[in-house]
Amino acid sequence: MKTSRVTKGLAGHLKYCYSACVMRNRNLSTKELSSKVYNILEHICDNHDSCDVVWCYNVKAKEGNKAYAAPREQRINREKDEQTYLQLRKIFDQYACMEQMAYCNHPFDTQTKESVNQAIANVAPKSICYSGTNSLHSCIAMVIGIHNLRHHEFFKTLFESLSMTMLLPKHIASYLQSRDNTKEWKRIIKKNRRKGE
Repeated sequence: MKTSRVTKGLAGHLKYCYSACVMRNRNLSTKELSSKVYNILEHICDNHDSCDVVWCYNVKAKEGNKAYAAPREQRINREKDEQTYLQLRKIFDQYACMEQMAYCNHPFDTQTKESVNQAIANVAPKSICYSGTNSLHSCIAMVIGIHNLRHHEFFKTLFESLSMTMLLPKHIASYLQSRDNTKEWKRIIKKNRRKGE
């Protein structure tokens, strides 16, 4: 608060808008993506000339001859608060520039990477030093195996590679299958959400 006039609510809204804009426009060129991200700044200043009807409630309301008033904490009045606008413009110049957009402009989803990193951290906590040990390599191999094959198939393949028969009690086999079903259900939900965008 000592250095910025941007409120916590506005900062959270900008963070959401930035990530949503990058995700929605991954198919555009780096220059076009940069332009779209800069539009966020105009959007929160209530200038919706360059907004898309897909995500801007103001444009949707205007097309339907309805009124829409965004929460006050998600907007700034540029005429009354030029200082906040200039602070935000400086930040946008840093994070919406062509160089930064080149890092973001790819068709891949980073959520998978975060998910795998979290799974590795669960089996090999960062508070314990596993550096260079066989234990760390085994933990990472197990996480990657489960990620690629799912729980039940991974353990079945593991037992087969060790020339062992996998005899699991019904409740453990059921648990592994339920984990696989949950993962598949989440994948389908995520895929359907993307189609709906």
